[in-house]
Amino acid sequence: MKRIYILAIALLVTVSTSAQRSKRKVKIKPKVEEVVPVEDPRITEMRANTQKIFFFDSLVTSKKDVVSSIRLNKESGKLFYYNDFFKIDGNNDRTVFLNELGNKCYYACSDNNGEIHLYTRDKLGNQWSEPIKIEGMDGMFEDINYPFVLPDGITLYFAAKGNESIGGYDIFVTRFDNSDSHVLTPENLGMPFSSESDDYLYIIDDLDGLGWFATERNRMDGNVCVYMFAQPKSRKTYNEDDISDADLKKMADIHDIQSTWTSSNEQKRYRSTYNNMLKRNDKNISNDNFSFVINDDVNYTHIDEFKSVANKNRYKELQSFKKEYEQKVRELATLRNKYHKGDYSVAQYITELEKSLVSQETEIRDMEKSIRNSENIIINKK
Repeated sequence: MKRIYILAIALLVTVSTSAQRSKRKVKIKPKVEEVVPVEDPRITEMRANTQKIFFFDSLVTSKKDVVSSIRLNKESGKLFYYNDFFKIDGNNDRTVFLNELGNKCYYACSDNNGEIHLYTRDKLGNQWSEPIKIEGMDGMFEDINYPFVLPDGITLYFAAKGNESIGGYDIFVTRFDNSDSHVLTPENLGMPFSSESDDYLYIIDDLDGLGWFATERNRMDGNVCVYMFAQPKSRKTYNEDDISDADLKKMADIHDIQSTWTSSNEQKRYRSTYNNMLKRNDKNISNDNFSFVINDDVNYTHIDEFKSVANKNRYKELQSFKKEYEQKVRELATLRNKYHKGDYSVAQYITELEKSLVSQETEIRDMEKSIRNSENIIINKK
């Protein structure tokens, strides 16, 4: 009987202890879920359409020296800093592009409301005309800078910040629409040229098929990387290839330029083209001679160097054609000056002359290419 009593007491103690434990609150640590950042869909889409570009070289420079580090072909125009070009004291990182004829410039500047726009000016004698605002992109950008116009006088590249960019400055392209002061809706050039960092100064040398652009991506020391690339003949993207997401990101970010090479020989060829261009620019030619590029290794500096009598005569015709073109340019400058002074009766003549000059520019380039190709055929046969 005593044993039964002891067991009953033990059972009561056990039940009581269990009941007390069940009343205690059990603290359960919340499960921490890993937050995966969501990428901007525009970046994802842009990366998927990364353009194939052959980067044959690069250099690192300070931002204040980035303009001088781009050794542009003289036939493609010139780059200046705004203060240097307009001879203004102070520091200004805005740039000015002067066309190859030296009679038209493009630049960015703030208006009276503090808004930044692109402007163009024409040289009238020794004076620059009043600024003409380039229309067609109002409200699209918060900041615009670094303009460059191809020798065709139609294609405009620039860098801008705003809703249409994915980072700081992105690179954009547009075209003038039957006017030298109105453009079509600009388009983002995409990767690998645009990134989540600042990218700018997209420059093309049409004659040698070379290009440059500057970027501040992966530069923690305040410097700028200037990439040199082969001008693409057509737009091809990596989405045509069987490429992993990781490799695609590397190509979009320009992880290393060697991965863009089709061969080391190709890289050497573009590097040689670049070096020949530098030599051509630096070479002092007497007033009696001239400079006419035939290929990467041949540059005529005298009329008697032409291998074909027909090409010699065609070159003389080309020079005459260029003088006629230059005369029209001067005539256009005079008409524009009259227009700016209030003589609006010349407006129709200005429009007609502008169209004529665009057509003549195309004819000049075609003549140059034809003479060059003909001489190359003769040289290669020897």
